Amino acid sequence: MGKVTGSIFHDNVKAWSGDHCIDRSLVPGVLFCNRGIADERPRLMDIGPTVLDLFGVKVPAHMDGKPLTVANAAG
Repeated sequence: MGKVTGSIFHDNVKAWSGDHCIDRSLVPGVLFCNRGIADERPRLMDIGPTVLDLFGVKVPAHMDGKPLTVANAAG
């Protein structure tokens, strides 16, 4: 929670404060990516279109955001 302590994991006891630790066996559909983004101003709304683009799916016209330029992306 923003500090170095003796324990690695701590219970999140504050309402509406996330620690971003996710058990992927309990929360399916979590996206992990370690590729760099080449765009100067990426936005949260660009994640959906970027994922669709990476999987070769056409981004629907009604979606906000745009596919980002992902470093080392295949295709």
